[in-house]
Amino acid sequence: PCSLAASYLASRDEFSTMTSLSKRTRAYLFIKHQIILGELAPGEALDERDLSDRLETSQTPVKQALDQLANEGFVRVFPRKGRVVVELSSLEARHLLEARLINEQASVAFCTQRRDGLLLQKLQRNIQQLIGFNPKTSRSDFIENDLEFHKIVAEGSQNKFIVSIISHINERLAYRFFEGKDLQRVKRVSLEQHNRIFDAISKGDISQAKKAMIVHLASSGALY
Repeated sequence: PCSLAASYLASRDEFSTMTSLSKRTRAYLFIKHQIILGELAPGEALDERDLSDRLETSQTPVKQALDQLANEGFVRVFPRKGRVVVELSSLEARHLLEARLINEQASVAFCTQRRDGLLLQKLQRNIQQLIGFNPKTSRSDFIENDLEFHKIVAEGSQNKFIVSIISHINERLAYRFFEGKDLQRVKRVSLEQHNRIFDAISKGDISQAKKAMIVHLASSGALY
């Protein structure tokens, strides 16, 4: 995917073709993507020169991108150590999970109420992609698929603020959620629960959709 709405899911090669975007935006999206997938690991120092070389640009847009990511909580600045990828504390993770629980319930309720054929097709396509993934060999694809599922539901709410909040929360949690987990088990549980959420949405059952989402998020939290 190369659209700006789903740009954090784009690959390094795709970013090089996104010529309509500014150098700062391309740097921001690329670095954010690397952090979300754990390619830039929590606690890792960020070298502006190395990142600018990888992006084939000057250090100025990279610095601007890192400043923006620091404002969003993905990067932290330490004296003498420079910029470092943020490591979520247990308290921060709990706060994000609580915020996720509240917002995802609203998201799936509005999504169910406002669903249409295109939305259901997108969810079905996402679930079919998940079935075909081998988490052992396509870890990044698996993470992206999970992020996309929840983003499709949020977009189905037709509320731009819900989309923004949920995207930010899930991006912050993504790497921590999948780090060191049995991804075969996570895939099995996610597939079952995503299907239940989809079934409730497709039937227009708001109550069941919310219940299915709560169960899904509760199990996600338990996997921490």
